[in-house]
Amino acid sequence: MMSPLWLLLLAATSALRPPVNRPGTALNSATLPLPQQEPLRDATPATAVRDDGAVVLGGDTVLEPARSRRRGATKLADVETARETARNGGCFLSFSLRKAKSKVDVDLGLLPPGRILSIARNKRWWITPAFGEVPIESQAVLVEGEEDDDGLRTYSLVLPLLAGQDPARLQDGRHAFRCAVRGETENDRIRLIARVESGDPNVRAREFDGAAYVAATKATDAGCVHALLEKAVQAIAQRKGSFRPLSRKAPPQGMVQGLGWCTWDAFYSSVDQNKIEEGLRTLAEISSVRRLIVDDGWMRLDRDTDEDLNLSGEILKADEMVNPDIYDDSDVLAGAKRRFAETVGGMYAKHVERAPADSFGVRLWRLLATTILKGPLVHFFDESTDFTKALAWPPEPHPSKFGGEAGFTAFIKDTVKSEYGVDHVACWHAAAGYWGGVDSPGAEVLRAKPTDQLRKVEPAIDWDPATLGGVKTPTDPPGINKVYDELYATLKRCGVDGVKADAQSGVGALGDGHGGGPRAVALFVGAMEKAGSKHFASDDGSISVSNCMCHSTENLYRYFDSAIARASDDFYPREPESWLWHLTACAYNSLLIGQVALPDWDMFQSRHPAAWPHAAARAASGGPVTVSDAPGEHDAEVLRALALPDGTTLGATGSARLCADCLFRDVSHDGVTALKLAAPNGDEAAVLGLYNVQGGHWRRDERRFAFGENATLACSYKPRDASVAFDAFDENARWASYEFRSNAVRVLGADDSVKLTLDPAGFRVVALRRLRAWKGVAYAPLGLLDMLNGGGAVLSCDEGADGVRVNARGPGRFGVYAERAPVSVTVDGARVDAAFADGLVTLDLAAAGEREVVLSWE
Repeated sequence: MMSPLWLLLLAATSALRPPVNRPGTALNSATLPLPQQEPLRDATPATAVRDDGAVVLGGDTVLEPARSRRRGATKLADVETARETARNGGCFLSFSLRKAKSKVDVDLGLLPPGRILSIARNKRWWITPAFGEVPIESQAVLVEGEEDDDGLRTYSLVLPLLAGQDPARLQDGRHAFRCAVRGETENDRIRLIARVESGDPNVRAREFDGAAYVAATKATDAGCVHALLEKAVQAIAQRKGSFRPLSRKAPPQGMVQGLGWCTWDAFYSSVDQNKIEEGLRTLAEISSVRRLIVDDGWMRLDRDTDEDLNLSGEILKADEMVNPDIYDDSDVLAGAKRRFAETVGGMYAKHVERAPADSFGVRLWRLLATTILKGPLVHFFDESTDFTKALAWPPEPHPSKFGGEAGFTAFIKDTVKSEYGVDHVACWHAAAGYWGGVDSPGAEVLRAKPTDQLRKVEPAIDWDPATLGGVKTPTDPPGINKVYDELYATLKRCGVDGVKADAQSGVGALGDGHGGGPRAVALFVGAMEKAGSKHFASDDGSISVSNCMCHSTENLYRYFDSAIARASDDFYPREPESWLWHLTACAYNSLLIGQVALPDWDMFQSRHPAAWPHAAARAASGGPVTVSDAPGEHDAEVLRALALPDGTTLGATGSARLCADCLFRDVSHDGVTALKLAAPNGDEAAVLGLYNVQGGHWRRDERRFAFGENATLACSYKPRDASVAFDAFDENARWASYEFRSNAVRVLGADDSVKLTLDPAGFRVVALRRLRAWKGVAYAPLGLLDMLNGGGAVLSCDEGADGVRVNARGPGRFGVYAERAPVSVTVDGARVDAAFADGLVTLDLAAAGEREVVLSWE
């Protein structure tokens, strides 16, 4: 059990990660170029919004006007005067008011009957899925309609967006507002309410251009949702011009390829040069690290925290006891402080921590924390955490930990890269520089004022360090640009190749009284991408900027150049309730995030109770594979299933996608459905992942991870499940399947089902490859059989007169399905021994790198 003091400190800082504001000068909109895309055309556009407010697409009503008026909300029929036309199955909703407002609620009407999936904010930084409901601050809503007489269902979506005045009339008003939706239950239906607001009472408008996008399509299963979302986001990018979809950007391969190691869960902010070198050394005994992320703790701050008293890492670990030596009971004053903290902490835990956002306990604590308890809380944050510290100016690596700029440069270039062979190094920073901002010339001390809806999502925002103590940041575009430019220039000189830009969704609170949150975000993201393009650009046009803690719409719909983003909240190695939910959140969040950026499923630890399912999910995610092991705390078997000895990872060639049969199912609660994902390995192969994640979930009412029943699941897979991974799927093709660990090989038609059981928290990884035939012999190269995504080792496959040529990556045990044993097998021209049993040809690729394998049946 945690001590009351720990509960106080944890809860009072559960929201700790924001650069936030109240600037003294107005924030100006960033000017972003419009994306170059072909416009979406429809030969016969039709008005989608009817006079009564119904939204009709393809003959189906996707938003039905409610009979009663919702108090405090304007009906869609009264404000949607633009009467937008439907094009390619979708339409924008634009609102026009009689009087200019900074905040308005619009009653969009009733969602259709059917299964509902929402993606909504659960913290200021992050989103999570919600099944069967539309929570406050939802950023995407999907509906699977009821089946009709032809066996078809209507699949519809609502995406709240950035909005503003018509750009043709007022350029400066474009995207000054953000929209989010929430649902209210009414007679077994859900009424959808859109909240459009600027975050600044002084920023008002009458017209809100493109506040939301609605789309629909008909299909036999939910696999169509991926294309529906992709087409919708392309249309939104074309209209808005504030971002580009992932399909129009290049993810930074240096931040994706190869085994990565992040210092965060290994050291937290106590990282230093010696610790990093020790971690690289012990990992190299198993597999070389190709990517290094130096997380929080590398930079010089305006003042240091006494490491003996620093609780920053423990607070973010979420479950360790407070350091008992903080207070010395022999000191009368210190003893009194302990007793005071325990009393207050006990009250917090009982009446505030898990209480409803509008409860008396929360309201009383808010009053106390911002009045009589404000001083003690700010003092504690100053003395015992990093969260009120600011980046020192000019930017510089920490002098005692890394020897300043000269020492850090030598360490990165000579030790990390030359000695240990690391290809890519990225360094962490918060959006405002550090948690408490940046001590740059002209910086002001700012305080946050989040929106009312966000305060309901995360009440602790009102008493976190940034709100109580404030942060330092410039407020003018030149000042913000200068911070990013000088920070990135310093890192570039040190040999660093990119950045992990964290705490981004806190910027939305910067705009109160000074232009609004969306404008503030535009300034910071614009400065970040401008500096990233200048200092961390690659020849393919990508920039090595990884976005993190960034799930608000005003962030996601601003990523014009950056093309990688975290898929979910952190992997918390010491919080068991979060382990399975992390997989669920990554999978479902990627529906939305994956349209704008390559989803990064976060780091995990290889020596950990949940290591195997997390390793499998990372290997098949299509994104980076990153561990955060402490030095010497490694599981060699897990790491060798993820990476080759030289650190090469076998990544899928596209992001993992939810399979049709689980997309609208509550895989965390229904007791019968496995989480199932598919990712492509080229045009003719895929990797399927099945995970028993039942039990793990997020309690929105109590704002915490929780765990319920996790029983054995009976489930199945078939090749058609992988159709979501391809642009086109041949229903007549036959496939070879190989199950990791079991060595089971099968030949399957598109709908031939394989039944299996998954133990609690269990998983299964299946390699699929389409069968080919050489001179009448069916075959399919399957890849490295002992790797989690072994199919990624098949680089190409061609047929010649002398046999089948497979370009493969080694080393390792390589497998090929074949109808019968080959007569000969060669590797790089030299004949090798190959075993054959139950349709599986196995051979040893002894050498690393690309190898040519030739199999002949003559």
